[in-house]
Amino acid sequence: MAEKQIIIVKDRSPFFPGKPVTPEFFIGREEQVKLLERAIRQAKSGNPQYVFITGERGIGKSSLVSLAGQLAERVHGFITAQCQLGGVDSVGEACRRMYQAIVSQLPEKTLFDKVRGVFDKYVEKIDLFGIGVEFKKDAESRESLVENFLPLLFRVGQVIREAGKSGIFLAADDLNGIADDTQFAHFLKSMVDQIAVGPQRNFPWVFSLVGIPQRMDDLKAKQPSIDRIFQPIELNIMREKDAIAFFEQSFRSVEHTWDTEALELMAKLAGGHPVMWHEMGDAVFWEDQDGHIDIFDVSDRGLSVACENVGRKYLARPLYEELRSQVYQDILQHIGRLSYPIITRADVLKSLSPKQAKNFDNFIKKMRKIGVLKNVPGTKGEYEFVNFLYFFYITLRARAGKSEEIIQQLERGA
Repeated sequence: MAEKQIIIVKDRSPFFPGKPVTPEFFIGREEQVKLLERAIRQAKSGNPQYVFITGERGIGKSSLVSLAGQLAERVHGFITAQCQLGGVDSVGEACRRMYQAIVSQLPEKTLFDKVRGVFDKYVEKIDLFGIGVEFKKDAESRESLVENFLPLLFRVGQVIREAGKSGIFLAADDLNGIADDTQFAHFLKSMVDQIAVGPQRNFPWVFSLVGIPQRMDDLKAKQPSIDRIFQPIELNIMREKDAIAFFEQSFRSVEHTWDTEALELMAKLAGGHPVMWHEMGDAVFWEDQDGHIDIFDVSDRGLSVACENVGRKYLARPLYEELRSQVYQDILQHIGRLSYPIITRADVLKSLSPKQAKNFDNFIKKMRKIGVLKNVPGTKGEYEFVNFLYFFYITLRARAGKSEEIIQQLERGA
């Protein structure tokens, strides 16, 4: 096959690996968006709402909450804020970050100045352009924010309503660490109870926690009522047709064309995991040289780059190095070709050489120990990946650089 001639120069990718997707590229999740809009409407009418957006790592939680925030702001007139609680070690620090996010993310300078005034005693400094703030971090200030969380919240509500806004949409993302804090769990319960029975029981706000399912389990273990208070909005693996629609929309936005089988292959290998859509799409986009995406752009170049990017960015280094060992690579090649996330010992052994089969049980033991695989409940000799990202990473490694083999499989309908 003749070499492609470089005929275009690219300046931007339509993909956003590792970042929340922008609303114009948001695909699917109709049911979850409907639930969030229902919550926003109820809050606007005076019924405070508490939701927990949950799903495994990379499934699109932050993108969904960002979309919900824009919906709340643009359609329903809310002020919105999304804060990151990663690394937070106390309720005081959590409150500091939430209020700092509310003030800093206000879109209008006049409203920013008014809301900032509510927090004058807590503000350490204002940035050079006067549109961002840094709250004090000393223990006394953080403790004061906890004690006065609701009075401050109600004061902000009063200020924004005077400015013509409908309510507050606040999302607390990345709960790792703080979700295991008993004081934080009790703080959430107490806050909701005080609003429900107090004079501000019609306070118009949506408060969303965002995290993997384990974080909700952590909170429930500390305060069982959390399960009753926060409505779960679960994100699961998406459909291949959603992935194809996403790739079509993204490539069309930069005036690229494509072969149908190339996008079908990308959708099949990336599965229903949005983070993989972006990683694969970005890799294929930059590796392509003529503005037309074909099967060779995907299999001979894009997959290898996407695979290495996923390995480095989403796998812990010890795990990444372990999966790259030659002994395990030989076994992983066979597992990756199975194209389904359940590993059945008997099925895999059929495809292994005697030497590989001899190492298989040690491989399974090691993969379980380092948190890649777990037993399928109620079965013997069946294992599943702890996180779909592991499965997709292994699948990519098995298929990268094998265009002829892939084409033959496609022709057979495999």
